[in-house]
Amino acid sequence: RGARRALQLPRVVMDLTTLHISYVRVENAELLELEQKTGGLIVLRSALDICALSGVLFIFDGEFSQLTESTRQMLQEYGKLTSSTT
Repeated sequence: RGARRALQLPRVVMDLTTLHISYVRVENAELLELEQKTGGLIVLRSALDICALSGVLFIFDGEFSQLTESTRQMLQEYGKLTSSTT
């Protein structure tokens, strides 16, 4: 089981450890929107940290080149990141 649009629902991110999911899938448009919001990168960092601590795979469904440098760096630092596009 997995979760989509988890970054739009902060409560889901906070409950990742109890939801027993194996992955979180985030689309390009979702990250682009998050980058524009105040505190958006904090939400992303928190989600990545919680995924890492919970053993949840973070799947980015999109094109890295469209993201800001700081977002790309955060995603690349995350050890269990996969991208559905190569």
